[in-house]
Amino acid sequence: MARLRNKKNQALRFFTNGKRADDAFGLSAFVGQLVKRTEQSTKRAVASTARKLEPLAKREVTASFNIPVSKLQGKFRVVTTSDSIRLFASDRRLPAIDFGGRWAGVKTPGASAQIERSGGAQVFAGAFINTVRGLQSIRERKIRQGKRAPRGPLIIIRGPSPRMMVLGQRADQRRNPLGSYGSVPAEAILAELRTVYITELQRQIALGVRGG
Repeated sequence: MARLRNKKNQALRFFTNGKRADDAFGLSAFVGQLVKRTEQSTKRAVASTARKLEPLAKREVTASFNIPVSKLQGKFRVVTTSDSIRLFASDRRLPAIDFGGRWAGVKTPGASAQIERSGGAQVFAGAFINTVRGLQSIRERKIRQGKRAPRGPLIIIRGPSPRMMVLGQRADQRRNPLGSYGSVPAEAILAELRTVYITELQRQIALGVRGG
C-alpha cells in the first residue's frame, strides 16, 4: 500500500483549511469562517469526512465505469494533512476482462469489453479470452513487422487504472493519452465531499456549542 502515497498516484485533493477557501477544490468563504471558530470541531469533521471519501470514490467510479466494486478493493488510500484530505489511487491498469469482457469464439472479430457504462462495447481486434496459470484474461499476440505473431508471448489487454477512472483519463495500451472519458468522477466526488464536510463541520460546531 505504500506505493499509493507516491505523489504521482494522487487522484484528487480536497482542502479543509480556511486559508484555501477560494481554491477551486476547496471551500466557500462561509466555511472558511466556520473553520476558524473551533479547531477541535474541525479535526473531528475532517476525520469523519475522510472516512467517507473512499466509499464515495468507489461509488462514483462504479457509477461511471463498468467495473465491479470488488475489483477496486485495496486500490485507494486516503491521507489527511494539516490543510487537506488526499485520495491516492493505484496507477496499475486493470485487466479489460474486469469490465464485462466477452468473447464469442474464433469466428468473431475479437474479444470485447465495455469500459464506460454509458458507452458501447469496445472490440479488440484479434483478441481472445483464455486462461493462463489460473488467470482468465483478454489477450492478444504481439505485433511483429506489422503482423500478429502466430506464436509467442500473449499480452493482457488492460482497461484504465483506478486513478485514470477517477480523473476520467483515457489512454491506449501503450499509455499514450487519448483524451478524456465522457464522465469525470473526480468532479462529482469533490462536489459531494464539499457538502459532506460543510454539513459535518456545522454539526460538530453545534455539538461544541451545546457542550459548552
